[in-house]
Amino acid sequence: MARISNKNILILFIITLFLLILLIVIFDSGNYIGDNSKPEISTIENNVDKSSNESITIAAWNLQVFGESKAKNSSLLVGYSSIIKKYDIVFVQEIRDENGSAFAQLCSLLPEYSCITSSRAGRTSIKEEYGVIIKKDKVSIAQFIDFNPDPLNRWERPPLLVEIKGSNSNSSMVWVYVLHAKPSDATNELKQLEDLVILNNYNGLSWNSSNLIILGDLNADCSFFDTENKTVFLNWKWIIKDDEDTTTGKSNCAYDRILMNEPAYSKYLGYGIDKNVTIEMSDHYLIWVNYSYS
Repeated sequence: MARISNKNILILFIITLFLLILLIVIFDSGNYIGDNSKPEISTIENNVDKSSNESITIAAWNLQVFGESKAKNSSLLVGYSSIIKKYDIVFVQEIRDENGSAFAQLCSLLPEYSCITSSRAGRTSIKEEYGVIIKKDKVSIAQFIDFNPDPLNRWERPPLLVEIKGSNSNSSMVWVYVLHAKPSDATNELKQLEDLVILNNYNGLSWNSSNLIILGDLNADCSFFDTENKTVFLNWKWIIKDDEDTTTGKSNCAYDRILMNEPAYSKYLGYGIDKNVTIEMSDHYLIWVNYSYS
């Protein structure tokens, strides 16, 4: 029997080690290249203190067909309220119940907050309201402007405009527009909103000098909106990035957005996408921005 020399043993060892390393590299790469699962993007800026008395957190949340059926589920209502309690003001979309009882039930679990709803809007038999949930010891609503009904019929659900003040302040802190854009008409509805913002001088409000935020389910991504060739709000800061995901399901789209003009952006502290939301609650995550008082 032929004896294997030490030199041959060394060569075999080197070849075996090389093959082992190659297999590890290929397997590890496959975890990224071959994985089509939904990516988790960390968007919460950890240096943001949402409980600070020097700032407020402004949030928006599409509750996905929120009405009597969901209100009958007590554990679901508790889940909604536990998330909302982390924020100072929350703009809710897709309130569907006709008599307002579902939203009232939700608000009953939020004794530290006051609640306001817009008029019901929609071109079909399906109508929706916007809801505004305000933490009473932090903020107050100075003006509540409902653009529904819109005589020009520009939106499926016309926007809402709210002026926010600190609870102990007489001066305006920020103006917020909220819109739930129609998916198939999102680009046009955003263009119509941009025109409204520029032309609206309500009580001295100015689009380029007042502190302005636009937020909500704008459907501003994927097949509904061309993110690579934006034609609207070009001089505004798009806080939620195009490659982020604001949906709880299998889609990977930044439908929900926060836009700030330059004056408002000077008071920007941070933002987040609350991924504690379950798919049973909504097909959308809650989005939020932290905004300085000063």
